[in-house]
Amino acid sequence: MLSHRHTVSPSVDVEEADTPLSPRRRRRRPRRCALCCVLTVLAAVVFASITLATLPEEEVPLDEGAAPLVPTEGIGATLATQASSDRVWLLRFLCARWSGPISVAVVGDPSIATEAVCGASKPHPSSSLLRAKIDPSLKWRGALLLGTTTTMQLFAYQGNYPINALRNAALNAITTSHVLVVDIDFFPSTELHEAILAQSLYLKNHPRSALVVPAFQRKGNWRGYSDKRWRRELSKPDFIPETFAQLLDCLASVACIVFDFTWNRDAHGTTNTADWVEATAKAASTRAVHAASRIRVAEAQPSGKDAPKLPEGLLPFASYVEPRRIACFKSARFEPYVVLRNNADAFYDVSYTGYGKNKIEQIARLRYAGYEFAVLPLGFLVHAPHPWSSSKRSWMASGRGSHETDRLYKETVAEARDNVDARDGANRTWLCER
Repeated sequence: MLSHRHTVSPSVDVEEADTPLSPRRRRRRPRRCALCCVLTVLAAVVFASITLATLPEEEVPLDEGAAPLVPTEGIGATLATQASSDRVWLLRFLCARWSGPISVAVVGDPSIATEAVCGASKPHPSSSLLRAKIDPSLKWRGALLLGTTTTMQLFAYQGNYPINALRNAALNAITTSHVLVVDIDFFPSTELHEAILAQSLYLKNHPRSALVVPAFQRKGNWRGYSDKRWRRELSKPDFIPETFAQLLDCLASVACIVFDFTWNRDAHGTTNTADWVEATAKAASTRAVHAASRIRVAEAQPSGKDAPKLPEGLLPFASYVEPRRIACFKSARFEPYVVLRNNADAFYDVSYTGYGKNKIEQIARLRYAGYEFAVLPLGFLVHAPHPWSSSKRSWMASGRGSHETDRLYKETVAEARDNVDARDGANRTWLCER
């Protein structure tokens, strides 16, 4: 590489350069100086080009509201769910709202794939690999690829509904770095997938984190609805909010509330949903101000010219809004839907079948394992009302639970508590002081 200091031309000896010029050399000096000047200029040009090429790029100042440069390589999110044959038709709503890959484990045969309306179906290329991973409680009936991003595995079973075995089967098909497991009657907002990807930096820096997705419900007592009436009501436009603006209207009219808020406030109370609504509204307001400023800049440009473009590679505005950490659980019954890294901690205990405590057991294990919980900005879920399932009818008839399920849950919590080591135990999320 060229140096900053001037170097003597190879055609001139060093000793000669330091010798006083003779009259003859004085006559040749103008030509030699001109040659030196040319070489010096050329050297400066080459040096400048090399230096500029090797210097780090100057940071481009961002105007207010622009998103920071965040590396997103390797971060992806899959929506995982499970369904009985009578509810697989709900998958069409998830496919329409979620812009990323979906993995679903279904009780039924390949003929029910048409109910999903998620694209043309064909045999899944990894069927043999997926079949080798299933729990013995499930009977394999095949795997399909719907469209290009939805994996559907088909099963049969005997006994109680194997909800956690099905969840794990859906998890087996996931190839992204992160996963959000939901029940099929929870519809994502149209921005939920992008809101998760916008937190790529957070997810990379917090590998043992659980991002809580705020959950709401559309009110409605449909326990006795026929299948035909249920489908008709649920298919009405804008019945289940898709955007934050629609959610605000639904909450303001009290047609929507925090999920299970009437009967089980502990289930999602720790999310502090009112704070989330206010923070999301503030973020949307800031984004609107930024959008208005871009319009004014465009209006100030000469005719035929657009406003200057923002630096390429910027993520959406959502990446400017950081997750809000949950310092403590208001109740041990807190059972949110969470975005997790795709590893062994994301899997469920297959001992849980039927209705009740099958999801909260995972949250208890994560809490004792030292996971950090934080509320995801901007994205949300909405529960769709529906007739009661046979599992819930049995659960309600037995007095909202069974001695076997309660015993199993106590054992799960005790085992998780015993497995806490000193490091993780010092960092885990404790219950709030009352």
